[in-house]
Amino acid sequence: MSFVSVTSGTPQPSTRWRRFRIRQPRRRLYRYVRRRWRVLFALVDAIGYLLFFPWWLRRSQALRRCRVPGARFLLVQLDRTGDAILSTGLVQALKQLFPQARLDVLCVPWNAEVFQALPEVDRVWVMPTSRFARAGRGSWLRELWRWGRLLRRERYTLGIDPRGEAPHALLLWLAGCRVRLGFACGGGGFWLTHRAKFEPQVHEIHRRRELLAALGLDARGLELRPRWPGRATPPRQFRPGPEAGPCVVCHVGAGTQAKSWPRPYWRQLISWLLQAPRATVYLVGGPSDGETARQLQKELGHPTRLHDATGQLTWSELAGLLAQAHLCIGADSAVVHLAAAVDCPVVALFSRTNQAAVWRPWGRGVVLQAQVPCGPCHREQCPVPGHPCMSWLTPQRVIQAAGLLLKRGIKDTKVPCVEATSGEFLLQSQASKRYNAADT
Repeated sequence: MSFVSVTSGTPQPSTRWRRFRIRQPRRRLYRYVRRRWRVLFALVDAIGYLLFFPWWLRRSQALRRCRVPGARFLLVQLDRTGDAILSTGLVQALKQLFPQARLDVLCVPWNAEVFQALPEVDRVWVMPTSRFARAGRGSWLRELWRWGRLLRRERYTLGIDPRGEAPHALLLWLAGCRVRLGFACGGGGFWLTHRAKFEPQVHEIHRRRELLAALGLDARGLELRPRWPGRATPPRQFRPGPEAGPCVVCHVGAGTQAKSWPRPYWRQLISWLLQAPRATVYLVGGPSDGETARQLQKELGHPTRLHDATGQLTWSELAGLLAQAHLCIGADSAVVHLAAAVDCPVVALFSRTNQAAVWRPWGRGVVLQAQVPCGPCHREQCPVPGHPCMSWLTPQRVIQAAGLLLKRGIKDTKVPCVEATSGEFLLQSQASKRYNAADT
């Protein structure tokens, strides 16, 4: 991936940001940003490794069971839909390496459709909730214990946690998996029999490759690229016509407020997109994004070329629409990961809640991110007035990136032009090392 520094319009540090500054060491055992979580899991792990030491003596002999015909594998994916899409390549690789094994997936309702579309998955277990649920957060611990005991009857040979969460490692232990594979970066590594190497700055796809390497497998020739097989056809009203011009899908929502792009910015961008002859723009998102889409339709007009599809498409239907689109523009969410999985060029608008180099879509496109002093913060609500990391992503910058991918020139812009070639791009503002200790 090519890193290109954008010098003009760099966010300027302000004294009001000092209270929101995030300090991180260059190297750390845990991936948690806040010190209290690192200290807590360090204490938990210190006690756990002493108690579970006898089980570690038998871990070298357990790996042979994975190659036995009829072995049963369990993949635990209880997080967001974008993470599940990134794991689709891992599912295909496991089936290629162990063709005689049975592969089951434990997921949650909002990402179950991802694994139900994969022919390599033999069974999909759907857990009602997890710690990533917006409501009912107190019940996920009871569900974790209940599902651990239920899955124990299946006698799984191998359990995999691609995220690196202490509750997921506990679930694998409760389920009685003989071989438990994951990362120790989230704590609870003493519940695992095999721990993969955790690199904080590498992409999630490479981390999944490390999972296979921890089993002693050579995964260099395997394709771990996310994919979406069996694309469904979108409804008739959301199908681009044969004589239509550029088709652009805009995800006007985001998973959290801290990742959202302002609506006035969307209005300027969509207005520019509709200037192209016969261009068609589809607004996608969840039911909560419908009000934003309706306001944009009311302000911009163009009833025949600006379509509101928020809350009306399944993931399979959205994949079919993205497969026909020329470009997808959206915040850091599952939609841009799905677009990359169906080989649709992407303009991803990243806030500083996390590292774009780790979570960017694995495909063709441009990633825009501002290096503000308060990130990465991993917050759901931005506490800084003005939301600087997203306000830096002005419509002119996004138009510049979209024009590169649509092969259209943009006049009167001060953003430096970057030649678009095959591969991925990351356009970032320069980090202010005086304030941003996390990026030094």
